[in-house]
Amino acid sequence: MKKPTIQTVWNFERHRNIALFSLLFLATVLIRLPYFFPSVIAWDESTFILMGQSILDGYLPYTQLWDQKAPLAFLPFALFIAVFGDGVIGIRIGGALFVLAAAYLTYRIGHSIWDRRTGLLAAIISIVFISFSEGGQSTMTEILACVPGLGALAVALRGIANPRSAFLIGFLLSLAILVRLNLAYLALAVGALVFAQSLVQHHGMKPFLMYTLGGFIPVGIIFALYFTSGHLAILIQSLIEAPLEYSTSQFSMMEALGAHLEYVFQSWSALLWIGFLGGVAVSSVAWRNYQEPKKLKLVVIATFFFGIALSIIRSGAAWPHYLIQLIPLMSLLAGYFYASLLSIRHKGFGILILTLILAGLIPPAKPLFYEYLRLGRKLANHQPLMSDTGYKLAEYLRNENPQREPMYLMNYHIAHWLTGTKPLSKLITHPSNIAKPSLLKVVAGPDASTAGEIEKLFLKQPLFVVKAEEVKYLRNKPEANAVVDEKLRLHYTLVQIVDRRAYVYKRNPSSPRQGLQRPQQPALSEVHQDERRR
Repeated sequence: MKKPTIQTVWNFERHRNIALFSLLFLATVLIRLPYFFPSVIAWDESTFILMGQSILDGYLPYTQLWDQKAPLAFLPFALFIAVFGDGVIGIRIGGALFVLAAAYLTYRIGHSIWDRRTGLLAAIISIVFISFSEGGQSTMTEILACVPGLGALAVALRGIANPRSAFLIGFLLSLAILVRLNLAYLALAVGALVFAQSLVQHHGMKPFLMYTLGGFIPVGIIFALYFTSGHLAILIQSLIEAPLEYSTSQFSMMEALGAHLEYVFQSWSALLWIGFLGGVAVSSVAWRNYQEPKKLKLVVIATFFFGIALSIIRSGAAWPHYLIQLIPLMSLLAGYFYASLLSIRHKGFGILILTLILAGLIPPAKPLFYEYLRLGRKLANHQPLMSDTGYKLAEYLRNENPQREPMYLMNYHIAHWLTGTKPLSKLITHPSNIAKPSLLKVVAGPDASTAGEIEKLFLKQPLFVVKAEEVKYLRNKPEANAVVDEKLRLHYTLVQIVDRRAYVYKRNPSSPRQGLQRPQQPALSEVHQDERRR
């Protein structure tokens, strides 16, 4: 019998890796495909798209449009638009590629600590629960930051106290921070571990210094870019002042922790949490039998987990999509737990475990099932796949505003991108920023108010104003609501209601240049009738 050569073994490994990557690719596409077409899933994504387009137009982040996220959060969106074209579907494809990359890194990490089966289960679990998380169907910064973060973890598992590894870890974590600023707490936690392991392994200060150097390089490039272009002040304002004001004005750590735990208990992620806690329990029981290298790897994972968890609860707000950052790490322990159960050699036990796993996927998969049904109905009825409120609104505004006059979009601001227009001001690149006192203080000045800023927006005479029937971010802003109501009553006419979600007002020809005349607005019932006839 012919002995296998190194070449044949290498080919076998290569083909197995290709097959595994193809499996992860197929899982990513099947789970995320129906979500390629909606115009808006999470409206933060619409803001990132506008910021990405601004970069392609030749502007540094914050100089033409503004949002409180870190500058590298918008660069992938510019890349997606450049590669895939001006369409929301390209943004979602880009997000899917990042999910796939995060899953593959999760597989590599799981394989390096435990075995191939654990890595594969962990990778699939991460794809599923990232995509089933609230807002996870869209392309969010949490998904983007997972890739450099997991890259740093993969390098750290190979030798966290090695100077070259430490440099690369610092560099990758710096990239993650420049996407999600809250991950600075993770960088501090990992830096402390690098320092401690350097002393334990008698490497001196060199690994920690290399870690620090690697972390400063991306930040230094960003600051140099803004300094040489004369925009250093706005970078400091956007990267340091605004996030600090925002985080300190929101929830305390305990309030944020409570809000996240409340969401966890109400969500359908039982399979993930059972697997994660089971993996922690099994690892704890088996800890004494582990060799020192494996113990160190688990310590590294624990450091990353608690560093990210601290980053989340220190962010100030408590939005559910923040938890996406933890899912790959939780998936590693969940994959280990379920792989351990499947390895038990008992007749029928493996089938039982697989059945329970599949049953646990049914509740979170229900929305995906309904999305596929909706997609199928559209195809069967020969309807366009991209035909929801955002697209309809954009089509209406393109037809009615061919000169691209200024518009104030209080919701569905994705229509700015779809119509080739820009927000009225930098502050409302994300419409709700105008209602956040901490951001107003930094961006518009210490005396700025929501009502006053809305007054300034209406002074710019937008041709159209688009709003929801109730603007939720102005719910506790009676003065601001009064300004909006008065301006619409005096100078605008309700001309269209799109899917009962977007109320479109058009400026009267006689306002504001020829005095203040009260228009005769159609009753809402009449507009609804017109909408149904259309």
